[in-house]
Amino acid sequence: MTRSRSVRRQAERDARKLADAQWKLTLLEPGFRADKPIVVESASVIEPHVRGMHCPVCDVSFQVVEHIATPEGRVVKARCPQCGKSPSVHFVLRAASVN
Repeated sequence: MTRSRSVRRQAERDARKLADAQWKLTLLEPGFRADKPIVVESASVIEPHVRGMHCPVCDVSFQVVEHIATPEGRVVKARCPQCGKSPSVHFVLRAASVN
């Protein structure tokens, strides 16, 4: 006979493993690595884009903590208000076409 506490602890471990796997998959998507930034037309769409992204662990919209301009592009520090995960989302502005 399995004790309910053992079953609950196993379920908690399984949930943590699933959340870790979901987070690792998310980090492979465009924007979550500096070498794979999201290309945007204007800096004005960056923060709304990040607020529209959802945390893969709890499915809650990210909050923008900080927006930093770098020589390579833009980096937005975001945070999930529920689980506290804090990704950096990388963007690059598309160069204006010269006519």
